[in-house]
Amino acid sequence: MITEFIFSSLLVCIVLYASGFLVLRAGGLSIGRSIAFAPVVSIVLYSLLGVLYDKLSIHASGWSVGLPILVLALLVYAIAYICRKRNKNQTRNIKPQKSQVLFCIAYVAMGVLAYVVIYMSALPSFDNVAETYDTVFHYNLIRSFVESGSWSTLNASTYLDVPDTSPFTTGGAYYPAAWHLICSFPVSVLDAPVGVAVNAVNCVFVAVVYPLSMYQLLDELFIGNRLYTVLGIIVTFAFGAFPWVLLIHWPLFPNLISMCMAPLLCTAFLKATKQSARSTQRIRWFVLFLFGIITAGFCQPNTVFVVMVLLAPYVVYAGSRAIRRCFVSRRACKHQPSSSGRGICLAAGVIITMAIIAFWFVLTSLPFLRSTVNYYWAPIMTVSQAVASSLSLSLALPYPQYALGVLVLIGIVFILLKKRDYLWLVFSYALTLIIFVVAASFENVWFKHFLSGFWYTDPYRTAAMVGLAGVPIATMGLAGLCVFLHWIISRAKGDKKQALSRRTTMVINCFVIVVVCCALYIPGVMGRPDTGMFLQLRHIAKAQTAGTEWAPYEDEEKAFVEEVKKIINEDDVVLNNPFDGSMMSYGLNGLPVYYRSISDYGSPSETEDSIVLREHMSDLETDEAVQDALDNVSADYLLVLENDQQRMELFYPTYGQASWIGFESIDEHTPGLELVLSDGEMKLYKIAAS
Repeated sequence: MITEFIFSSLLVCIVLYASGFLVLRAGGLSIGRSIAFAPVVSIVLYSLLGVLYDKLSIHASGWSVGLPILVLALLVYAIAYICRKRNKNQTRNIKPQKSQVLFCIAYVAMGVLAYVVIYMSALPSFDNVAETYDTVFHYNLIRSFVESGSWSTLNASTYLDVPDTSPFTTGGAYYPAAWHLICSFPVSVLDAPVGVAVNAVNCVFVAVVYPLSMYQLLDELFIGNRLYTVLGIIVTFAFGAFPWVLLIHWPLFPNLISMCMAPLLCTAFLKATKQSARSTQRIRWFVLFLFGIITAGFCQPNTVFVVMVLLAPYVVYAGSRAIRRCFVSRRACKHQPSSSGRGICLAAGVIITMAIIAFWFVLTSLPFLRSTVNYYWAPIMTVSQAVASSLSLSLALPYPQYALGVLVLIGIVFILLKKRDYLWLVFSYALTLIIFVVAASFENVWFKHFLSGFWYTDPYRTAAMVGLAGVPIATMGLAGLCVFLHWIISRAKGDKKQALSRRTTMVINCFVIVVVCCALYIPGVMGRPDTGMFLQLRHIAKAQTAGTEWAPYEDEEKAFVEEVKKIINEDDVVLNNPFDGSMMSYGLNGLPVYYRSISDYGSPSETEDSIVLREHMSDLETDEAVQDALDNVSADYLLVLENDQQRMELFYPTYGQASWIGFESIDEHTPGLELVLSDGEMKLYKIAAS
C-alpha cells in the first residue's frame, strides 16, 4: 500500500506541476515562481479540457486528459525558448532563482514533515480515509468520473456511469470538482484505490502546494528580508485552524485545496498592483490572478471571498496612498503649494471602504448565491467564548494554542511600533476574527449571513481564514522576538551603537526558533499535554479513519464487499440501504450499488421506482409495482451490511427508518430472494424474481 501511495503522490505532483511550470516559464516567470504557481495554471487547463471532452462525448482518462495538456505546454515552452534565443538583449538573473529554489525545498521539507507527523502517521493504512457527511459524495464522484469517462465540472453526478438507472431524475450539474478530477488521475492511470488517491492528493496539496503558496506570499510581503522568509517556514503549519482542521476534524477537501492556493492569488494581486511594477509585469500578474480566480471556481469558489477579505484592507491602504500621490503630484505640476494630503488619504480610504462594503452587499444579494448565503449554521459557542477562543487561537475547537496566540500578539505590537507599513495585515487578521466570531456565536440574524454567508455561516471554514491571515503576523511576531533579544543583548554589552556580530545574531535567531518550535508543536510546553492542538488532531485522525465499529463503513464490511465483487458481474445493479454504510461501497470499493447518496430521498427529484423499492422491497414476490421497479432499474442483487437503526441514526442525521422499511423488513426467509453470501449480519441476496 505504501508503494501505491508514493507513486500516486509522485503522479499528482507531475500532474499539478509539469504542465503549469512549462507554461509559466514560457511566460517569463522565474523558476521558483513557476514552480509555486504551476497548480493554478494546470488545474484550469485540466478542468477546461474535461468540460470540452464531455461536450464532444470524448472519453476522459488520466492519459487522455494529462498527455494533451503536457504536449501543449511543451510546445508553448519550446516556442518561447526559441524566441528568447533570438533575443540577444535578454539577460537572466540566476542567483535569485537559485535562492528561490532553495526556499521552495525548505518549505516543502517542512510541509512533508508536518504532514507525516501530524496526520499520516496516525492513519492505520494509506487507503484509510475519513467517513463523514460530505466525503460520501466526494468518494463516489471520483469513482463516477473514472468509470464514466466524464470529467466535467459542469456535469458532476455520482451516477454518471449509470445515468438511466439513477434513483433521481436530476442529471449532472455544475460542481467545483477540480479536487475530484485530480484524484481521478491515480485511480485511472495507476489503478490505485480511491482511498489511496485521496490521501495522495491531500498530501501533495498540504505538504507541497500550501507551503509553496505561503512562501510566495511571505517573500512578496517581506521583500529583501530573508530572516522573515526563514521564520515563515516555522509558522506556516502552526495554526490548527488551517490546514489541519479542514483536513482532519471537519474534512472539506475541495475547500482545503482551494484555500491552499489562496496565498498565490494574494501574491499575484500584490505584484500586479505594486507601484514599481512595469506595465508588462502588471499584465502578466493580472492574467495569473485571473487564472487563480478561475481555479477557485473549479476547486471551491468561496476562496475568492477569502482572498477579498484578506486583500480588502490592502486595497484601502494602497488605493488611498495612490490617490494621495496623484493629488500631490498634480498640485506640484500646477506649482501650487503642496499639502501633506492626509485628509485626502483619509477621505479616499473611507470612500474605498464604503465601495468595498457596497460591492460585498451586492454579492450577497445575487440570486445564484442566495442559497449559500442564507444557509444557517447554529452557533457552537457564546460570543464571549468565541472572543476568548480567538485570543487563544483554539477557534472552533476546544484546544487552545497559547504560544501561537502570544506570538500573534507580539507580531501586532511589532507592526504597530516598528513596521507601520504592514498595518493592513492587522486589519485583515482582525476582519477574519470578526467573521469567525459572528459565524460561531450569532443566531440566525441578517448580519451573520451578510458577513459569513459565503462560507455557509460555518465556523470551521471561517476559522480557516484566521489561520491564513495569521501566518504573516505570527512570522513578524517571531521576527520581533529576535529583534528584541538582539536589542537586549546589545544593551547588556553596553555598546548600543555597534551591531551584533553575524555569529551572535545567528545564535540568537536559532535559539528563538528552537524555543518557539517547541512551544508551538510539542504538547505540554505551554498548557496541559492532553489539550495540545496537534495531539488532539492526531486522535481525531485515528478515530475517523480507523474503520472500526465507530466508523459507518467498517473494515469488515469493506472485506465483505470485496467478496461480493467476486460474485457479481460488472454491469449488475446491487440494491442497498445506503445508511448501513453501503453508500460508500461504490466510491471506496467500486461496488455498483443503486443508492449512493446521503440525502434527497423523498425529494421531488426522486423517481417513483426508487420510492417503491425503499418502502415495499420486502413484498417483491407479490407486489407488481415492486416487480416493475426492479425491471426498470435492472436490479440483480440486494446487499445488507447491517440492520442497526441506532447506529444509522448516530452516523447519519438524514436517516429515517420509515423511509427504508422495504429493505429493513428483509431477512433470509423473504420470498423472491436467494441468499448467496453471508457473514454475520452481512448478506448478499440474488433477486430471483428479477
